Amino acid sequence: MNGFRNLVYIVIAFTQDIELTIFREIIPYFQTCFNADNDCRFNYLYSYPIVKDKVKETNGANDLASLTDKEYWRINNIRFELTSNAKDINDKFWRDIQTKLSELT
Repeated sequence: MNGFRNLVYIVIAFTQDIELTIFREIIPYFQTCFNADNDCRFNYLYSYPIVKDKVKETNGANDLASLTDKEYWRINNIRFELTSNAKDINDKFWRDIQTKLSELT
């Protein structure tokens, strides 16, 4: 593929309970669909959650999970990206992203 290549991407945040589904089903699907063609390239970038000690003693007042639960701030995120200059491939990528992410529950 010569010339200008468009990069499109989406970053999603997710909890650990759907992490296996993302790595076992969604990523392999996109790798199979979009890396088999020389006109495009699928890639992902996973960011490990940063664990911060935000737990505070509240003495019963303001027992908000954000203050008392160490796991509250543990949020994973992943970036799915596609490099292509073909509009039909980009359109398929966005349709598939919408379908696959809506199946995560």
